[in-house]
Amino acid sequence: MRFIFSNVRRFLRNEAGFSLLELSVALAVMGIIAASGLSLVGARVSAAQEKVTKEHQTFVLKSLANYLLSQKKLPCPSPDLKGFAKEQCKSPSEAVGYIPFETLGLSSKVAQDGWGKVMRYGVHPKMADFTNGAVEGDKIEAICTVSDGSFVIKKDGRLLASPKENPFTVVVYSQGTAIGHPSESERVNDTQDLHFVDKAVSAHKDHPHRHLLVYATRDDLLGHYAGFSCPGYVAERSIIKSKNPLKRDAPPLSSSSLNDTGDFSWGD
Repeated sequence: MRFIFSNVRRFLRNEAGFSLLELSVALAVMGIIAASGLSLVGARVSAAQEKVTKEHQTFVLKSLANYLLSQKKLPCPSPDLKGFAKEQCKSPSEAVGYIPFETLGLSSKVAQDGWGKVMRYGVHPKMADFTNGAVEGDKIEAICTVSDGSFVIKKDGRLLASPKENPFTVVVYSQGTAIGHPSESERVNDTQDLHFVDKAVSAHKDHPHRHLLVYATRDDLLGHYAGFSCPGYVAERSIIKSKNPLKRDAPPLSSSSLNDTGDFSWGD
């Protein structure tokens, strides 16, 4: 690019009687070249940041699975950026926060996305807080008895039903660049109610989506990241087969389920 600009400047110096029209054309060409170069550099930087984010999300999921195996429960989120899990998170509003990296024994760097911000974390309340009687006993098999769904996830315009015998258990997401006002889908993710929107990253002027979100069911979290299987778990069937290996495609909610759950027209 520097070579092109120097040639244009040399041409301007050498040409006598250079007209305003010709000068305008030359400057326009230079502007197009500069814009293309900046766009390419920006795309490469963004791709690198997304790659770091996905690597850190995978590491966090693995750490959550190991914590679940050792502590027989998942940690509650951290209410702030200090990284210490809450003592309890019985309700959906308490079950969403930041990654509890101190509780998990992780570096704060690993809990951050590619933009240097601590990622968000949502957890199934009955998999994290057993003071409400969700699970009794000290055996890991007790985890396999949790069967109700707390998460509502909208993926690419359709609602995913949380499998009753194998509920969605964790969500980890990055807020991405988070420049400007949040879009409708981003506001849904940032609301403390375990409702999430998963869609392709977009810089659309009116409806941007900059969040990078991954989620896992209980069996996928344990089976894929910790090597433990609940009775009846079939890895080949349950582990997600999509572009994102951390996600599992569940059937869309039926109309009756939608009526029971509420109006979910959000996140478009």
